[in-house]
Amino acid sequence: MIRRMSQVRPLESPSAGVPTVQERQGWDLCLLTVGLVGVASLWLLPLGSSLWLDETGTFWVIQGSFPEVFERSFNFQGQFPLYYILMWGWTRLAGASEIALRLPSVASVAVATWASHRIALRLIGPVQARLAACVFVLLPPVAFLAGDARPYALAIATLLGATLALVHWLETERARAAISCLVLVALTLYLHYLFALALIPHAFFAAKVLREKGRRPGRILASAVAIVGILMLPAVPHLLDVYGRRRAMSLFTYGSIPELLAWVVPPTLVFAFLVARFARVPSDDPPAVAAEVPRRTLMFLWTWLLLPPTTLFAVGAVSGIGLFAQRHLSSSIPALALLAGSGFALLAPRRQRIGIVIVGILAVLMQPGPHHTPWHSDWRGAAQAANAVIDRLDTPILVYSGFGESREMAWVLDEEQSQLFLAPLAAYPVEGRAYPLPFSLTDEAERYVSGIIAAVAPDAEQIVLISTELKETYDVWLAERTSALGYRGREVGDFGDIRVLVFER
Repeated sequence: MIRRMSQVRPLESPSAGVPTVQERQGWDLCLLTVGLVGVASLWLLPLGSSLWLDETGTFWVIQGSFPEVFERSFNFQGQFPLYYILMWGWTRLAGASEIALRLPSVASVAVATWASHRIALRLIGPVQARLAACVFVLLPPVAFLAGDARPYALAIATLLGATLALVHWLETERARAAISCLVLVALTLYLHYLFALALIPHAFFAAKVLREKGRRPGRILASAVAIVGILMLPAVPHLLDVYGRRRAMSLFTYGSIPELLAWVVPPTLVFAFLVARFARVPSDDPPAVAAEVPRRTLMFLWTWLLLPPTTLFAVGAVSGIGLFAQRHLSSSIPALALLAGSGFALLAPRRQRIGIVIVGILAVLMQPGPHHTPWHSDWRGAAQAANAVIDRLDTPILVYSGFGESREMAWVLDEEQSQLFLAPLAAYPVEGRAYPLPFSLTDEAERYVSGIIAAVAPDAEQIVLISTELKETYDVWLAERTSALGYRGREVGDFGDIRVLVFER
């Protein structure tokens, strides 16, 4: 039965001691200040930095006509083409600069922050909601998503929108909320298939609430799964294609137990909480601001936090397909923020402010700028340095970009498929003729590169190498092979994890 809003109560959102006006103003001012500093320094400051490797893949995919964009995204990406179609339309209006490419992600994370606050208000209380939203802004993975021209930020926003709609439906049982939830779930999966892991705890949470209401959750959840399945039918061909090339898409990032623990319980948050907890604050108030969070809510949040990373960790250990990467784990970030907000809410108001300020300071100090990625990839600087030393327009440029699909020699040898591996030069053009290098220096790869050198050496006075430091050290191999032909190598410069070398004679 659909009940009127006046008869609806939140899902046992914990009651809290009512703070004084002065206390509330202190919380709000502190959180607003720390949050704005975090947005400015962590989200906005890196927007103009060089695209990193996967972002250059986005740039390459969205070039050309609509059919070309659809075909490239379908054949070369691990996500359904929806995000790339949206970006294709956006760049027709805003251009394809680094800032323009990243602005949709900034907007998506801003929406996600608002949604996380609304969800926390309904599930864990007002004090916790403010703290959770502030922690969400400051978390380094969120800062990465805000400056990443990839679908993850938008997927976080739709995931949290689905969560908010689910909570609203569990309270009101209104059809509009149910429809919104199911549509947003489907959109989340269209943006990234791995976000399905975060939806499993949502299903268990819904079942728990429905069972407490005396409803039979099995039929309701089965109907919801069926509807989402129907909405996802257009994605089935692409999903099967992605599954078929799953090993080529492996990132070789399997994770370790310490990395898993650090993701679930970040040392930064633990340190800030302990310092605030044991800080000597004159005339501090007792820790009575927030009441206990309902047990089922805590179970929901902990399951949401644990399931995505532990599943991907187990998949890597069992199958050898490495997907344990920060961006793939990002679907669990909102649960971490809500749990952290609940933890900080147990402190007295002044200690809450101390803890949040410490988190903010540590987040800013951990900023890996000037480039926002953990790898500090400066493809723009590398391209500029290469152009500065190239003498002729036909100079051979050997490019080791590090795309996982370059493990497949068939892709490297195919003129169309190999263009993905040259995506950085599509974003930052380099004069000369570019040749993609395979991911691993196998015997077949050595024959391939040796053939390139044999073909270009008679006419080329220079051979330029642009290489990431991901797996192979092509510089040593090239130095050995080209020295016999009269070439001498020199390093032009390091640009984060990218090196530019020129072999001259």
